[in-house]
Amino acid sequence: MDGGLPFHAHRGYLRDMAGAMERQAAGHGAGGLLGAVGYRLKETASGAPQTPEAQADEALETHEPETPLCCSRCGHPVTRVRHRIAVNGRHSHTRANPYGFVYHFGCFAQADGCTVDGPPTEEETWFPGFRWQVAHCAACRTHLGWAFRGEGSFFGLLLDRLTLPS
Repeated sequence: MDGGLPFHAHRGYLRDMAGAMERQAAGHGAGGLLGAVGYRLKETASGAPQTPEAQADEALETHEPETPLCCSRCGHPVTRVRHRIAVNGRHSHTRANPYGFVYHFGCFAQADGCTVDGPPTEEETWFPGFRWQVAHCAACRTHLGWAFRGEGSFFGLLLDRLTLPS
């Protein structure tokens, strides 16, 4: 493991971060790229529910590449639509952490409006071969996702914490 820290050294950090993220999430409006309904499934033309992944992809596909995506809490520019990338064949993913919290995030090649904190770790990674660190808004410190580094690098940004500029 990077830095030589055993997993139990990360567990306290992870537990503290999980609690902080949930407290922050409770303070957020239910906005973001998934809209005011959060994870409610929108119906497709066939009447079948549309997944959160499909909703987010659809929301981003209709905007110009230079459109900024901003922190939903403070409005600070975080990334741009043109930085969207596919990882493991998809832009957006839904994953649960070891504490059972479910996150829906999109992959971005750059997120200049983020700061990265904590020790890089491979423990409980959602992408084998990649280490991760927590990513926050550089302006207000809201948890926005994770920076992943391995063979290449990318950001997994929580789509309900990103919004278009107002």
